[in-house]
Amino acid sequence: MSKPLAPEEIGKRVDSLCEQVAEGKTLRQISAGMKLSVGMLLKMVAVPPYSEQYARAREAAADLFEADIITAAMAVTPETAAADRVQIEALKWVAGRRAPKKYGDRIQQDVTVDVKDGLAEKMAAARERARRG
Repeated sequence: MSKPLAPEEIGKRVDSLCEQVAEGKTLRQISAGMKLSVGMLLKMVAVPPYSEQYARAREAAADLFEADIITAAMAVTPETAAADRVQIEALKWVAGRRAPKKYGDRIQQDVTVDVKDGLAEKMAAARERARRG
């Protein structure tokens, strides 16, 4: 069993983790290099202030993927269109997961509610009864 990490060591590892996430690396790639499990990495970034730092790193990675999407789209040729489309869709999916507010699918719900239960009339009748005493 390994001994617990000192707080300053956790901070250094989280800094390294977040730097690599911002560069677009996956947690599996990072965990292999740091010789820590993905679960351990996620535990380290689960608490403030590390959770905020990790969220910013994921957003930075999403911006990186946006640049990759634009570069791939500009390089499409008729011969590579099908493969480029798969690549672009994969990058869009990853960007949407890393920064869902910015790049995620937008879900819009339009709801129309027509209330005809007579509540307004019941309230008016109750007010009238209360007024009469």
